[in-house]
Amino acid sequence: MTNTQNTRQQNTQSTQTWFVYFVAIQYGGNDRIGFTNLELPLSTKVTTFADVQFIEQNLRSRGYVNALVMGYNLLRTETVPTEGRTR
Repeated sequence: MTNTQNTRQQNTQSTQTWFVYFVAIQYGGNDRIGFTNLELPLSTKVTTFADVQFIEQNLRSRGYVNALVMGYNLLRTETVPTEGRTR
């Protein structure tokens, strides 16, 4: 491998795109109910109802009881380098 090829290999980085959503949710149960907004980075775009259900399940696993997505909007996309090198 020549020096030029070696330099190109070292400078090549893999990147990942994150879609950062503004999400408004309702959560709680029984006598307590809450509302909150949050920024949620996802590795894929939200395009279907199944994606919204995935967000609700994810929030429930984080402690938001009976989380229900009231609305969402794509705020921005972020491209970040990933670890390691690619060929």
